[in-house]
Amino acid sequence: MRSSSISSAARSPSRGRTTPSTCAPFTGSSSATCTSGRGEYRTVSIGKNQSAFAHPADVPQYLNDASQLVRSAQWSTMDRDQFAAKAAEVFAYVNQAHPFRDGNGRTGKLFMQQVSELSPYRIDYSPAVSGVTPEIWNQASMLSGPDRGRYEPQPASLVPVFRAMTVERSPAPQTSAPGTSTELRRDRSPYRASFPKPATEATKPGTRAGPTNRVPQTPGHRPDVGRD
Repeated sequence: MRSSSISSAARSPSRGRTTPSTCAPFTGSSSATCTSGRGEYRTVSIGKNQSAFAHPADVPQYLNDASQLVRSAQWSTMDRDQFAAKAAEVFAYVNQAHPFRDGNGRTGKLFMQQVSELSPYRIDYSPAVSGVTPEIWNQASMLSGPDRGRYEPQPASLVPVFRAMTVERSPAPQTSAPGTSTELRRDRSPYRASFPKPATEATKPGTRAGPTNRVPQTPGHRPDVGRD
């Protein structure tokens, strides 16, 4: 990633073209946009609310930087605060890139949802769940842009927003091997391995089949014959 201001000398027309490597951060979410008849990133400068997005020549670099952030992060071991901070940083780069003439907001949100699948969390954009209204989202996104004359986005304003939208992912239901019944799984419990019935039942007086509990029998005589 760059640590200095954007150099106008680095803005060559060839850098604005879409290639598989520069389109990689959006694979699966907006690849149709990348490879359609509009298969190049925007070639004009755009802005919103007095904030300018990346120069067209710098769009691929911002997306490559976002991709590097995703690949280098240990998503699976993050707690909620760590996830929110890293997600905010990734999105700040994607948002500053704003690679298309339209649909950037939808594309960025879909991309971040895919990123969240690498973690124990998901992102819920519903204001009813997170309390993050469109106004809060837009304000935080605007404030995450680079300082004047600088390259690096400033994601601090997005961190509390992503934390509010972060929801712990429900664990996947456990499945048993095909054909294994519930009763069989219960009988295979290590606590039942030595006893066909609970240990408290096996140790009760009168439950052992000993000589004092057996009814004497004579050959050819059935004890139940002749009883009322």
